[in-house]
Amino acid sequence: KEVPRERVDLPGLVRQWVVPGGLVHTIRSTEWETRGGKRAFLSEIRKYTSSQEPLHYLVNKLTIYAPIPILRDQIELIDTPGLDDTERFRVLLTEELVKDVDAILFLTASGASYSQTDKEFIVRQLRRRQIKHLQLIVTKCDETYENATNDARANDDPVPTFSDFRVRESNRV
Repeated sequence: KEVPRERVDLPGLVRQWVVPGGLVHTIRSTEWETRGGKRAFLSEIRKYTSSQEPLHYLVNKLTIYAPIPILRDQIELIDTPGLDDTERFRVLLTEELVKDVDAILFLTASGASYSQTDKEFIVRQLRRRQIKHLQLIVTKCDETYENATNDARANDDPVPTFSDFRVRESNRV
């Protein structure tokens, strides 16, 4: 299926956004407390992060300051592109960023295995002693638990408790 796209003036974008030493572009949320304000803020950020937008190729780093109480004590959260990203430059950015962090929270979805690339990355960082603290976090357990209970009921199998399901997911990871 062919997806219609508007033509992109890449030389024009480069002239506008790429400068020696980098360019800092500030996006402010004037209505952070409202749903519409948050939605508008996220929509603006998507212009620089979505693979559907040409500007994402020019972004090296995106820093978001948000009024979140846990972050007031000089804690920075860095959300990196995945290690299986189709754009190699984003994978290299991730590998560079982790060299200077105090801890890595490695998120993987429940029911899905993390990739060989992910495993190799973690082992490589551990061997280089570049990871000070590593925490594997399994997300979406509630969704996969619901699927597991539905499957068990459909097959007349015993329905696992959430605690048993969590242990099984933990062992799998």
